[in-house]
Amino acid sequence: MTTDIVPLVIASSIWGLIHTAAGPDHYLPFVALARANHWTIKRLSTITCLCGIGHVLSSIVLAGLGILLGNQLAELSDIQESRGHWATLLLLGVGFSYLIWGLRQSQKNKEHNHLHVHTNGMVHRHEHNHHGEHSHIHSPRKSNFMWTLFVVFVLGPCESLIPLMMTAAGIGGFAGSLAVGLAFSLSTLATMMVAVLVGYHSLMYFKLPWLERHMHALAGLVMILCALTILFLEPYISPGQWPPS
Repeated sequence: MTTDIVPLVIASSIWGLIHTAAGPDHYLPFVALARANHWTIKRLSTITCLCGIGHVLSSIVLAGLGILLGNQLAELSDIQESRGHWATLLLLGVGFSYLIWGLRQSQKNKEHNHLHVHTNGMVHRHEHNHHGEHSHIHSPRKSNFMWTLFVVFVLGPCESLIPLMMTAAGIGGFAGSLAVGLAFSLSTLATMMVAVLVGYHSLMYFKLPWLERHMHALAGLVMILCALTILFLEPYISPGQWPPS
């Protein structure tokens, strides 16, 4: 690897940060799900890291195959665009499923009156909900849901990584391409982790009753909004589509 590749490695690190920070789907779903399910910091960090690794590794593998097989950049861009579209639709489906389940949980946690009659004849009512009694609510098929989220991130492409790696291959060979891929990946993972942890700690300050009751539904809504944002911006961020026609 020659020194000519160093500027591209630095640029890849910077672009990994921008790419992640500009995409709320990289961190908001994790923050919302962690808050709704009362994840520990360790669990949140582990899930975020695994999804992040799957996210960047899938694009690195695709770029590596393209370099080895001599595929044209346009062909790889088409593959990236296709799997990105399916990832977005999958995230949208997961969001809707979780929203529906969350709304059912919100209804179960709705406050209601209890009538108490004491032996001395005194009668009184008090408001009550089951949130406190069932604070460890878990979504159905929890492990399946988490694996589905992992698949979403594996399918979700790093749009700029493949062009960067293929450019680096032409300058510094396989080692240069690997260096660029590693720089982009580490920057992406670090940005994801920082954004998720900052978001989680910030959200923990808001302990309002209505927020606690509707947090699962809000988590589903966050995923839906992230997916819709991607679908709306897709013509602007897809490879070869700038400016959009």
